[in-house]
Amino acid sequence: PMEACVLTGLVRLNLSDNLLRELRPEIGHLTNLRELYASGNQLILLPPEMEALSMLVKLDVRNNQLNAVPCELASMTGLRTLELGGNPINSPPREVVEGGVEQIIEYLQQIYGIRDTKKADFGGLGLSMFPVEVCAMVEIGTLSVADNHIKILPGAVQMLVNLVSLNMDSNEISSLHPGIRNLQSLRYLSIENNQLTSVIPNVGKLTELRVLRLSGNNLSQIPATMGNLGQLRELHLGHNKLESMPAAIGGLTSLNMLALEDNSLSDLPPEIGFLTNLTMLSLVGNVITNLPLEIGNLELLRIMSVDDSKLQTPPKEVVMKGTTAVMEYLRKVSQSRHSRILDLSCMGLWNFPREIARLKYLTSLSLTGNVIGTLGPEIAELTGLVSLSLADNNIKYLPVEMATLTNLTEMSLIDNQLSTIPAEFATLRLLKALHLDNNDLKTPPKEVVMRGTAEVLSYLERVHLARSTRILELSFLDLTSLPVEYLGITNVTELSLSDNQLASLSPEIGSLSDIRRLWLQNNLLATLPPSVRSLTRLVALCLDKNRFEAFPPMVRYLTRLQELSINDNVIEEVPAALADLQDLQSLAVRGNKLTGFPEIFHKWTSLTELIVAENRISDLQLQFEVLTNLKMLSLDGNLLVSPPREVLESGTPLILEYIKRLKIARESHVLDLCGFGMRAIPVEVI
Repeated sequence: PMEACVLTGLVRLNLSDNLLRELRPEIGHLTNLRELYASGNQLILLPPEMEALSMLVKLDVRNNQLNAVPCELASMTGLRTLELGGNPINSPPREVVEGGVEQIIEYLQQIYGIRDTKKADFGGLGLSMFPVEVCAMVEIGTLSVADNHIKILPGAVQMLVNLVSLNMDSNEISSLHPGIRNLQSLRYLSIENNQLTSVIPNVGKLTELRVLRLSGNNLSQIPATMGNLGQLRELHLGHNKLESMPAAIGGLTSLNMLALEDNSLSDLPPEIGFLTNLTMLSLVGNVITNLPLEIGNLELLRIMSVDDSKLQTPPKEVVMKGTTAVMEYLRKVSQSRHSRILDLSCMGLWNFPREIARLKYLTSLSLTGNVIGTLGPEIAELTGLVSLSLADNNIKYLPVEMATLTNLTEMSLIDNQLSTIPAEFATLRLLKALHLDNNDLKTPPKEVVMRGTAEVLSYLERVHLARSTRILELSFLDLTSLPVEYLGITNVTELSLSDNQLASLSPEIGSLSDIRRLWLQNNLLATLPPSVRSLTRLVALCLDKNRFEAFPPMVRYLTRLQELSINDNVIEEVPAALADLQDLQSLAVRGNKLTGFPEIFHKWTSLTELIVAENRISDLQLQFEVLTNLKMLSLDGNLLVSPPREVLESGTPLILEYIKRLKIARESHVLDLCGFGMRAIPVEVI
């Protein structure tokens, strides 16, 4: 009734159980009204002028035909009771109405406030549907419906063309409406912790986006069209099921932050190297083993999180040192593609990085100043290397496969723990500078190393050749020792160590059980190790020009010996123990201090050559007739009176014939010395 609207002093008005279809706008004049009852009517709407009823405490409009509560009621901040039962209300949503008057007022306040603030926050209101009232308010710029139960984004959302920020976090949205492409003003879009299984390509149309948050969904892939978001600053895709990233991601050139944590990514596209404005990259919780080298181009990247336990590139020891170290590593490797030079010095590397082996274009590689203990055979794949530095590491062994690096001209192995250089390195024929200082090398021996690279390679070539020929020639190298155990050869049949500075032999020489000929002349030896007795196949032994004062005792065990030479020592006698050398064919004891022949002389029936020249022998008390195979006898330079000098100078046949005739004369008393060229009657005849 109109007359009721002029009673401005009213505090309580009851219009229940009538046939009212509307309330007059003039009801707004009742500014003192505290209670209004209008239940049981036929109201289809409430007038917006009711916003003037700021004193209203209770409003009862049950059992009408209301579809919506006007947002103007949001101004009734004192309203404590709002009865809406029995109405077909769809705005506010049912779950808001059921939440009570405070939640209804809050909902309405958000809608009502859009007119002034152009913002609305419906977060945490338990909504199951998107607030469709908002879709009609095209002026809105910021909207949040986070922390609700919304499942579907209505098509009407495309009307919000002025929307700049949209937050739909923590709902139950499984897909996006294609109409979202119309939100061309959108700069912030967050749909985190929903149930998205895919992102429609239309998202790529939102070219004004600065922040896109899609973490906590079920995404297995993202569309390539996302690469069109050239203005994007932040992209959050963590906690999804992504297995790969499209190459188009390289189009996000304005990106500062990229969050990809807790996915199933096994790699990243090299195009990530185009994100030159990136400052933060999160990759933890994936299965990435190799970071693309192109990340090294991201000079502004300051924070990068990644699981070092799974990474192979960069090595985990680099990752543990932080983003700066990772970036330096990747940048150096990336830049090497153009320079063909890679310097990874002082990076704290524990092992040779396997991915480096794939850089076959490298001509120079430096791994100086790391803590590498082991080199794998994969280093041999760098066949283009000209210069290689492995100095100042903890390397104990070098893989033989490195012998394939035949283009090397310089290699530094200074300050390691090497005991051997593989003989296969002899194939590095272009090598001009091989630096081996400050190692504990056994082979090549230090004497060879001191002579320079050419001598080292020569030494290695001799050892390497011996593996096929079984003949090892190590003469004239000034060796003071020979650690046989480091040579890697046990089947040699002939070994020459002549003309060195050996004062002793390694006991390991006894392991060369196949050896048949051993040359040790021109050294400083005074004895042989007991292990020599194991060389039971030895047939030739040369000990000339050493410092032996007696026959080495171990010689007696070399029963297959056929040639024994011990010239130019200081031996005074031939021991009877050598009687066991039944196969001896040649004995050379020239230039010693022998004064006579041993009693066992006649047992060497296989002897064909006997050289005892330049000793102190004065008498021949020998049974030379038993030496039926003797073809060479050298006696000159002794103190002999007999045979006469003329006979001695005439050669072995005449010497043996002379001795034979003297033997016969003792029995027949007939002596025939015709044809010996003697100038005087021999003393023994007299």
